[in-house]
Amino acid sequence: MLEIVGLDSRARDPVGKYSLGMKQRLGLAMALLPEPELLILDEPTNGLDPLGIIELRDQLRGMRDRGTTLFISSHLLGELEQVTDWLVMILEGNAVFNGPAHELVDRRGELVVEAADPTQLNLVAGIATAAGYRVTWTDSSLRIACPVDWASELQRCAAEAGAMGVTIRAREASLEEGFLAMLRGER
Repeated sequence: MLEIVGLDSRARDPVGKYSLGMKQRLGLAMALLPEPELLILDEPTNGLDPLGIIELRDQLRGMRDRGTTLFISSHLLGELEQVTDWLVMILEGNAVFNGPAHELVDRRGELVVEAADPTQLNLVAGIATAAGYRVTWTDSSLRIACPVDWASELQRCAAEAGAMGVTIRAREASLEEGFLAMLRGER
């Protein structure tokens, strides 16, 4: 187990000399000893360096793929997004979301629109605003808060309006952004 969690080279060292991240790894090794069907972890990435986080994430995915049910408590939504299938989100003691992770994100995000000629962006901004989406201007682009699958419709409408040389990129929302949108009542 020490080899699995990357502590085999430190096996003979006193645990009192371990860093917080090493103690996290040791705790995971101890939890894995009985080959559990259910593993409950509370803030498992706390104290880990970036490499340790990546390694832990890979280990958790492997365990999940081998049939272990993982129950992970964490405030780091970016980490949860990479390993979870199902979420229960609790706010002030109440479950505010319970379901598949992809339903929280709901493919919301933004479209980033760029054009060499800024007047073309005015055309696209008008189309998005008329469709009821929030448009934010940056120095050289537009950001449109909308479902990312609206990109093809926007491209078609922009072409019909005469917009030339417009590039549209989709950026899907993160789990954190989906959670915040839910709290703001945008879902």
